Amino acid sequence: MRKWLNKSAAKRMIAFIAVLSIALGYLATQVNFSFKFERFFSSEDEDVALFQKYKKGQYFSDSRTIVAVELPNGLFNTETLLNLEAATDSLKRTLWVKQTMALPDLQYFIESPMGMVGIPYVDASQPENFEEDSIRILKTESLYRVFVGKDFNSTLVNVFSEFYLNKADADSLKHSIHSVFNHYGFDKIHLGGRQINQSVIVDKLKSEMAIFVSISVLLVIIVLYLVFKSFWGVVTPLVIVIGTAVWNVGFMTLFGKEIDILSSLIPSILFIVGVSDVIHIYTKYIDGLRQGLEKSEAVWKAYKQVGMATFITSITTSIGFLSLILSGIAPIREFGIYMALGVMTAFVLSFTLFPAAIILLPKPKIVLSRKKANIWDEKMTLLYNWVIHHQKAIGIVSISLFILGVFGTSQLKINSYLSHQLPKSNDVRKSFTYVKENFSGMRNVDLFATVKDSSKSVLDYEVGQEFNRLEHYLKINYEVGALISPASVIKQTNQAHLGGQPENFIYPTREDFSALKANLEKAKKKKFIKSIILDNGKTGRVTGNMPDLGSYINLQRNEKLLEFAAQNCPNLSVKILGMSHFMDVNNLRVSKSLIKSLGLAFLLISILMAFLYKSARIIIIATIPNVLPLLLIGLIMYVMGIEIKVTTMLIFTIAYGIAVDDTIHFLGNLKIELNKGKELNDAIKNTFKTTGKSIILTTLILFSGFISHGFSDFTSSSIMGILVSSCLIFAVIIDLTLLPVLLLWLPKSNSNNKVLK
Repeated sequence: MRKWLNKSAAKRMIAFIAVLSIALGYLATQVNFSFKFERFFSSEDEDVALFQKYKKGQYFSDSRTIVAVELPNGLFNTETLLNLEAATDSLKRTLWVKQTMALPDLQYFIESPMGMVGIPYVDASQPENFEEDSIRILKTESLYRVFVGKDFNSTLVNVFSEFYLNKADADSLKHSIHSVFNHYGFDKIHLGGRQINQSVIVDKLKSEMAIFVSISVLLVIIVLYLVFKSFWGVVTPLVIVIGTAVWNVGFMTLFGKEIDILSSLIPSILFIVGVSDVIHIYTKYIDGLRQGLEKSEAVWKAYKQVGMATFITSITTSIGFLSLILSGIAPIREFGIYMALGVMTAFVLSFTLFPAAIILLPKPKIVLSRKKANIWDEKMTLLYNWVIHHQKAIGIVSISLFILGVFGTSQLKINSYLSHQLPKSNDVRKSFTYVKENFSGMRNVDLFATVKDSSKSVLDYEVGQEFNRLEHYLKINYEVGALISPASVIKQTNQAHLGGQPENFIYPTREDFSALKANLEKAKKKKFIKSIILDNGKTGRVTGNMPDLGSYINLQRNEKLLEFAAQNCPNLSVKILGMSHFMDVNNLRVSKSLIKSLGLAFLLISILMAFLYKSARIIIIATIPNVLPLLLIGLIMYVMGIEIKVTTMLIFTIAYGIAVDDTIHFLGNLKIELNKGKELNDAIKNTFKTTGKSIILTTLILFSGFISHGFSDFTSSSIMGILVSSCLIFAVIIDLTLLPVLLLWLPKSNSNNKVLK
């Protein structure tokens, strides 16, 4: 580095980086946004492969948009019913809409000499029958709280489209639905479903990505100015971190990576993390200038003093992120890889662009201010003296917090809610609540059961009984509003055979079943029934809607369901499929893999510490101040009722990778002080005064950046911002209190000094 610490070499370096930045900056503007939950599923999962098979046949409801329509004049109103029928008919002719399912489309059947006769559940032209119709709907489990709200003041319309619509087409569909219902006088509608969620989340990703990068820039500018009181002291570090973020997004575009809900965090996190290297270097540079050194010598001395520590912290932070490659989930692996790449990019720019800029720029005015430096020395000396006089208290408090942290963290359970993936203030999330309160919920339950005996079909009497048992079990244990299955097809056919009354929606006796066979064969050919009876009658689907009770409860229920099926449905091989289920499974699987990733990060960083210091004692001393903040985060989560899911588990990996940097900088500077021949006590004191200042400043910037994410509309992003920023505060407090105490408690011998040298 020293060879090119001159103006000519500095100009060439800046020109080269500028050209590269323009190219990567252009690529960054071409980045695409993605909303594909399937990428969070393991491609090696056999159930996922089966899901993909049936999905192609449109057997899943993920292509469904739910429209909950408020009816101010109630359902049983002629004008309301006519407008509702006209609206659904209009939707069927709308671009992207393949099919609708709403109350005007639904009929019950009566068997007659002329065959099956369909009768509407409610007829707008016959208001005299409204009372009788309302009683029938109340008694019909497939209607009440499924298509008709609990108070008859709302109705639900299912709109089916292509399985995958891009963002523009999904927006077009959303606009069409609003236009149609508004045209027919329905001003209050609530939308939900994959297509709508996509539109909302992608829009929010774009806006929040821009907002939080802007907030991070503003906060960094403010802190840098307050610290350095210099225009170039603000601009130069700012260019470094902006360049880091731009380069990283450019690399993402270059390698075909799209921005998803997880990778949208990368630019703002990199912006925050990247500035820490610059702060340490710039602080040492100013100290050198105050000592009367020329710029080139001050730069060289700064990099000589903190360069190795900065390199090591970049490595440890990268290790923290790279540990995520243990995850079997592509977006998480990619998040770890690109974050690690970004951290090393920040390091490279800090060691190339930053010194080049310093050489060309004038000395900062803050160099002339000795008063500010003296204030820092005084404050850090006072803090150090306080630590020295309260060693026992610090030890006792630390042990107590460690025990509490272990307890709190051990009590955390893995759990997530589908609705929490949505912005908390958005209309779609409010729609979840509305549908939950008035209908049976938006969450799908999907079972696929294959007949084991190839000579039998799902419409055989005994097999149908087993599907009926599954239905009954789900209704009792899953809070399902209504279910559709081969058993319900048989019960509906039996109902028609017995006169069409709701009370006759029952599974037939064996004697009555034989009379239904001809009608069942006709039913199999209907388009809708084909989504229930699959694989030429060898596989049956059980599907319905339920409230979102969280993955923890759902997975427990599913385990018991499969046990029930194994014991009570000997003819069926039952699989639980569907997007909702896979998100639950994936949350559990990924959370466990992230625990392994965190363990790997601990191991690799410990190995690095062992290589640097060749002492088990120092490894323990360096580890404790970085484990304790994580345990405190676990304690906070326990107290606040925050559960483990993918995003909260990522907090631990991110926080550990960043928090360990302070410890390394402290130990690195301590090593320099010891190499000067100072005793351990004096070396710790000097390190405390110099490095303590830098880690406080970097923590302040990191805290400011992460806490801004606490205002995110995405609950997961908000929690991440609050907890990571809290962890960083805990880390700096512990590094400035417990770490010196642990070092002072080392046996005072020359051999121990040599460990750190």
